[in-house]
Amino acid sequence: MLAWLPSHGATLRRRLVVRRTGASGALLCVLTLIAPAASARAVPWTHAALTTDTKPHCPSAQFGAAVAISANTAVIGAPTAPRGGAVCIFARSAGKWRLQDVLRDPPRGKYDDYGAVVTVSSTTAGTYAMVGAWGDGDNSGSVQPDGPVYVYARSRGSWRLMQTLSDPAGYHPGNWFDIAMAMSGTSAVISTQGVSGVRHASYVYVLSGHSWRLQATLRAPRGYGQLAAISGRTLILGSGGLPSVPGASLDPHLQPEDSSGYPDAYVYVRSGSRWHLQAHIADRSDDNADSEFSLAISGNIALLSGIYVPPFGGSDKGADLGHAFAFMRTRKTWHRIPTINDPGDSNGDFSNGMSISGDTAVVGAPEAQKGCGVAYVFTWTGHRWALRTKLVPPGGDKCGKRAYFGWAVSASGDTAIIGAPGTGKTYVLSIP
Repeated sequence: MLAWLPSHGATLRRRLVVRRTGASGALLCVLTLIAPAASARAVPWTHAALTTDTKPHCPSAQFGAAVAISANTAVIGAPTAPRGGAVCIFARSAGKWRLQDVLRDPPRGKYDDYGAVVTVSSTTAGTYAMVGAWGDGDNSGSVQPDGPVYVYARSRGSWRLMQTLSDPAGYHPGNWFDIAMAMSGTSAVISTQGVSGVRHASYVYVLSGHSWRLQATLRAPRGYGQLAAISGRTLILGSGGLPSVPGASLDPHLQPEDSSGYPDAYVYVRSGSRWHLQAHIADRSDDNADSEFSLAISGNIALLSGIYVPPFGGSDKGADLGHAFAFMRTRKTWHRIPTINDPGDSNGDFSNGMSISGDTAVVGAPEAQKGCGVAYVFTWTGHRWALRTKLVPPGGDKCGKRAYFGWAVSASGDTAIIGAPGTGKTYVLSIP
């Protein structure tokens, strides 16, 4: 079960239901926590743990290293699974989550890291998922990442490969096409890093009929685009250094921001079919020791993570202390609003995983509790961020192994999913 730690110390009634979802072998554990009637929040908080059996379907290897959710569809990457990685797709029906399909790396490249980046969008036109594969499928053991992006569409409960998107600049080993991806409605952004004389870029695709076509090429200053988020007609590009697959390099200090040194991002908006730069948002209050590892946007609120990384050769005092710097748009102007700080001062890479939906933000601290990890849910009240709840994995700080709960986070509507790739589990949280 997933522990829920209320901020007001309420007494709870518990009901645990365990269901095996048929031939898929996926195990669905549902824990309902109900606050007493006298509480101001006498509403059920429902959590589901999406786990996997290793045979014969959804693999558990780094399951939860990348997560995405949209409406009733959850996409979870297992990039170190055998034969190049895998992606597991769950669907919710009548309040229950079931494993719907398992997608495999088409070329079966041993070092492809298929599923290291995932995104999903549910629209009136259908439900679509994009899966990044950092490798190139040559099985050489020498990783030269510039893998394609695979686009899938759901049809009658199953998923089919709809399209394969490749770097518009051509194949360039180490260019990291799909270093970052995000979808919103029928729009998607895919970023490259740029290497060997190739300019980095962020590409915007839109759904046109039965295919995704390139709409725009955005070139923010070098390094920006390694983090990307999109919400409707607004997208933001940030700089966060090279990504890593949990297990290969779980220490984010190996991937510091390589641009400004303080959390910042470039905001673009679409007018018709054209995108233009609207703002450069930044927090310069620190001593240039904060590095970004995630960003998020929903409507007119944007979040930029900032994790303290000591300068080379400097003291590591305070290392891992994180913040989520928040910005709000009023008409066309962006301004700072209060920062979301780590409630536990855990020095656990707070904001390494982060997402926002409406006025609700979910922030992970995967290195907290000796690597077991924690996650927090906050609500924007109009003048401050109110802590709603703290979530910890089973066993709390004695989870048995380094779960890295909160490494990857995604929120949609009143539902959030939180990956714990160290244990091969992903948790679903319904927020009333």
